[in-house]
Amino acid sequence: MLLVGVDEFRVASGGLIPGEPFAAQASVLGVDVTGGLGGPVTLQIHRDGVDLEPFGSFDYDVLGDGDLNDGSNPRHEVFTLGSVYTPGTIIEMTAAQWIDDDDDSEDSFSNDSGSGDSVGGDDSSDGSGSSNSGIDWDPYQTAHAGDGSPNVLVLENGDPVPDIPGFRNNGAMRPYVRPYVDASTGLVTLGQNQAIYFFEIGTSDLGDPDADFQDLVVLVTLASDPAYFGGGGSIPTEGIAGNKVTSQWTDSANRPIAPHLYEPTGSDNAGNPYEDKAGNNGPSGCGSITSDDTFIEWYRDDVAVNQSTLHDLTLVLDPVTGVYEYLDSDFHPIDDKLFGNEGDTHNNYYTLAFSADFVYDRSAGQFFEFEGGDGAWMFLHGRLILDIGGVRPSTGQYASMDRLSLNDGSTYTVHFFFAQRDPQSTGFNLRTNIELSPGDVLGTVSRPFD
Repeated sequence: MLLVGVDEFRVASGGLIPGEPFAAQASVLGVDVTGGLGGPVTLQIHRDGVDLEPFGSFDYDVLGDGDLNDGSNPRHEVFTLGSVYTPGTIIEMTAAQWIDDDDDSEDSFSNDSGSGDSVGGDDSSDGSGSSNSGIDWDPYQTAHAGDGSPNVLVLENGDPVPDIPGFRNNGAMRPYVRPYVDASTGLVTLGQNQAIYFFEIGTSDLGDPDADFQDLVVLVTLASDPAYFGGGGSIPTEGIAGNKVTSQWTDSANRPIAPHLYEPTGSDNAGNPYEDKAGNNGPSGCGSITSDDTFIEWYRDDVAVNQSTLHDLTLVLDPVTGVYEYLDSDFHPIDDKLFGNEGDTHNNYYTLAFSADFVYDRSAGQFFEFEGGDGAWMFLHGRLILDIGGVRPSTGQYASMDRLSLNDGSTYTVHFFFAQRDPQSTGFNLRTNIELSPGDVLGTVSRPFD
């Protein structure tokens, strides 16, 4: 069965209506309501009148297990029940922020402006979660994607990002979509099978500064089958054409960065200022990729065109720098294996993928860095953070975790994809100061990433 992204859909009054049979994945990219009430945030998904609660109970006053304002984002859920849905099935969502009805400090919020101090002392969220034990929780504000609510914004591929500042100590919209924005155009670069939803659940007065539209941010991805998502490591279908980079985008330390992470000025989560330098794109082209299907063959078993096996990558700690390194200027991991060398000195033209988990530490200056002569991409919970496509001389990129709006102490998953297409460029150099633990166990029979 061919697993592909479903890119035929339309958005009507905030509801998502696919035109093909589909499965779907909801990914919570972030929650930021700490500058207002800072109470629990819940999400309910509606499929043709059927209510789904993939992240726990929507009614926080009953079970209290569905709080998304707990410092554990991004998170993913495939909300397909047993089979794919039929074309025309409407996907809608309702987001809610909850308030402690018994707390006297709610009097500061007698209207929807969101002005005043955060509610409930220990009950207000500081990224460590909320509890409903002994508390009478009431919905403070809800927003529904599907009835044309002005409290919901939907961005698709090619859309501009609204310039809406964050309220008080909240972040603005842009950090949540920075990995999905083309730095040269300022436009969103989602897959054709994706849409991002921004919910405002702090106020109903959209003229108020509290209306910053990042109270809840959800990415929806559509595919032909739930197996496409592969435990959170789906292959994005981001179109076929791309641009050749003629000069690199760099950070203030002159380290190359992924173009869509470019920001002229700003500061990372550790409080360090940065001033990026813009690079340049050449003309657009499609290279050797002719369709989504031909790209998917690179990382999924197909007995007609490929074979796969497991390979260990051991990163060695440099005790002086505290950096884990895998450095190989002549990387040939499958010599005399699989199809064999086919008359060549080495077994060339292969792909490699792995996943790993880590805990984000805001004080540690965590990073990933890769340098090689072939295509390499790294995703953090589906967000592209290293983007080194194409056949070219050895090139590297650096990804600072502090610039990705991560939650301190939360666990994240990275998926790394490598494609060796030029036998003259054989370097494979991966560096990080992050202590990693194994991610998905990648099998050798019709499994994702093979």
